[in-house]
Amino acid sequence: MNSTTQNLIEVSSASLYTPIVLVALCAAIGSSFYLSSKTGSQVKDVPSPPGASFFWGHQKIVFDASVGLVYARWFESLESSIVRIRAALWKPDILVISDPAAISYLLNKNIYNYPHSDVSRPRIERLLGRSLGWVEGDTEHKRMRQLFIPSFSNEAVRDRAQSIYGAAETLRENVAKALQNDTGEVAIDITEWMQSATLDALGRFAFDHDFVGGKSEEALEILYSWRNMASVAISPMGFYGLMLLRRFPFLNRLPIPVIQSQGNVRRTIHAGLAKNLLKRNEALLDSIDSSNEQGDLLLELTKAYRAGFIGRDELMDHVVMFTISGSETTAQGLSYALWEMAKNPDLQNRLREELNTVGTEPSYDDIQSGLPYLDAVTREVLRLHPPTPYMERNATKDDIIPLLKPFPGKDGKLNSEIFVKTGQTIIIPMHTVNRLNSVWGDGTTFRPDRWLSKLRSNFPPNELLTGGWSNIMTFSDGPRICTGYRFAVFEFKLFLATLIRSFEFIDTGVKIVDKSASTMNPLVVGREAEGPMLPIRIRAVP
Repeated sequence: MNSTTQNLIEVSSASLYTPIVLVALCAAIGSSFYLSSKTGSQVKDVPSPPGASFFWGHQKIVFDASVGLVYARWFESLESSIVRIRAALWKPDILVISDPAAISYLLNKNIYNYPHSDVSRPRIERLLGRSLGWVEGDTEHKRMRQLFIPSFSNEAVRDRAQSIYGAAETLRENVAKALQNDTGEVAIDITEWMQSATLDALGRFAFDHDFVGGKSEEALEILYSWRNMASVAISPMGFYGLMLLRRFPFLNRLPIPVIQSQGNVRRTIHAGLAKNLLKRNEALLDSIDSSNEQGDLLLELTKAYRAGFIGRDELMDHVVMFTISGSETTAQGLSYALWEMAKNPDLQNRLREELNTVGTEPSYDDIQSGLPYLDAVTREVLRLHPPTPYMERNATKDDIIPLLKPFPGKDGKLNSEIFVKTGQTIIIPMHTVNRLNSVWGDGTTFRPDRWLSKLRSNFPPNELLTGGWSNIMTFSDGPRICTGYRFAVFEFKLFLATLIRSFEFIDTGVKIVDKSASTMNPLVVGREAEGPMLPIRIRAVP
């Protein structure tokens, strides 16, 4: 174990206990805020569920449950697409919205007036730096997006598809070796394998860099840093620390381990990968004609840096963001995909039969549009298991948000819009929105057939659906839709096709609860203390 990894362990161990002291201090002074921070009249009529606690409001209820379940229950029981929840530690109430008209208004028509909240934006900076996920404002956000769009266009994905094929084949070979070293069937934590493989694919595609199948020393440091952060975030101490930041934002600037340890991933990438890749690319540009040919993402960023369009720190943070966001989200999606296949062997066999109709290896066009059941499985997995479960925004000015479904006020009247004041916190729970039974009928059921064209007559009407890719919230929507979603969807399909053609995935029977640590993380019921994992048995296809 190297010194970097050891330091991460020491920091994270100490960080678990710091919030306990802070909670005690807050409890002593928190009541002084209670009356002054009550929610104003602008949201008092929005339905609110019972059961809030004095200290933690409704937020501890949400944290304790599997991701999305409590919000879904509240939307259904209150018969409303907008609910008001009590925030922890006497902060003003939070609006939780699933209404498609409101979501479209917030994300498409008015996104720059609803930036990341004052608790989520500092956390994004610690995790990913001042890159695209952090930046706010029309001008700066558009400037950054323009840096990345060419590198993640359909043309770029097609041109660099072989880099993703290479990562998929490396994954297949590694799984095959694991089976050879066992008895022909092996139980693995599929999340670790997918994290390694998607980091490998991202490195090849975006940086022209070899992470050795996600097994190089730098890859292991990055992955360990992320897993360590996730384990802390989903722990009770992680929850208490986050609630303290919501109540007292100035704590973001203090050297508190549970808070500042969130920056370990960024620091790890800055000190190693980003610095080394920048040095390599600068030398490369000195030795070649860096004219108009489109290169990979990092080469294009290095050109922009050399031309003075971006600074060194910004470039390094872009490397951090795409290293994590471009791999971790797809890894979690693939993990849940293989879990669904393991639980549904008939559907797994059906997918394998379709994949076997295209010869030894599906072509780029096969993956993109020639395999309808693969496409249906992909859409259904990403609907049911969006890797990013929610987003949190703050209103920067007074506003009126339209609603498709009016909510009943305390006076019995229906309200078709909601007036919010400056500073109002709004949560959009993408995981819940994607699964609403009021929209999908059987929204919590894994049913890929719903996406097949011959059955689309039973699809929800457009007015009930959100925008975004496939009318689901998985990649968000509007100007802040995920820049790399084309790459992510192609990678997802190719990896799934490669694995299903070669291996059988078998359910281990474990029960899973979903937790959020920036991305979705599965925990095994009864083994929660072991951290995120998803055990699946694998054997070679006969």
